[in-house]
Amino acid sequence: MEASQVYRSLQSTNAQNLDVKSQELKRVLQAWRERLPNIWDDINIWNDLVTWRQHAFNVINKVYMPLIPSLQQNNTSNNSYAFRGYHEIAWIINRFAHVARKHNMSEVCITQLTKIYTLPNIEIQEAFLKLREQAKCHYQNPAELNTGLDVISNTNLVYFAGQQKAEFITLKGMFLAKLNAPDDANQSFATAVQLDLNLPKAWAEWGFFNDNRFKESNDLAYAKHAISCYLQAAGLYKNNKARRLLCRILWLISLDDVNGTLAETFEAHQGEMPIGSSSFD
Repeated sequence: MEASQVYRSLQSTNAQNLDVKSQELKRVLQAWRERLPNIWDDINIWNDLVTWRQHAFNVINKVYMPLIPSLQQNNTSNNSYAFRGYHEIAWIINRFAHVARKHNMSEVCITQLTKIYTLPNIEIQEAFLKLREQAKCHYQNPAELNTGLDVISNTNLVYFAGQQKAEFITLKGMFLAKLNAPDDANQSFATAVQLDLNLPKAWAEWGFFNDNRFKESNDLAYAKHAISCYLQAAGLYKNNKARRLLCRILWLISLDDVNGTLAETFEAHQGEMPIGSSSFD
């Protein structure tokens, strides 16, 4: 029914009313974005849905793309409407790839992601998600760590926002840590939080990194750094992801020395402390 609405709108679409008609489509396309299977549903259900929707998006492309020369000739400042179908294809491919990775289907994930760069126009956010998902897919396979690091290192970050840059640098630190380059990894995490002090993922991963170094060396200096990072991340998450970090903090404090070094680090924290029930909703 919704697809038929789209097709009826496309029948009367031209360069003059593209703005108005694209708004009609936007309501349906937004509903489709919000109505997806559960991430744990069978991958075949996802595949059927994605295949059907890409068919609908390609119908949009067949109508919209021929209008681009007219839009350019009329000096229309915003002709991104004409690429609406391609933007939706990139969006749904990224979500499908994410689900495939969660199902441990790395080949399916990478195969889907490679389709995005065949599209003539994609949004910066989708390019970012594509690269992030690709790197995470490589991160899950120990044999592909260097490949994933190359993906990150060869990415031009100039077009990305500060938070996106910080996420990429955080991923770089995670790869370097797994590749036994602790000094370089530590520098990456430090750079990431400098790029975006309010990115909980960066603080949490820096905490995990220091936590692992503490387990390897039993050096309380690393435990102190881990607690500080965990506290920062827990105060920023605003959701149940803080639970794991707070539990880890309590465990680390249980290993404190006679001078109370780790307890002192906890008490000296000046940031927000997630102690209310709202932090765990």
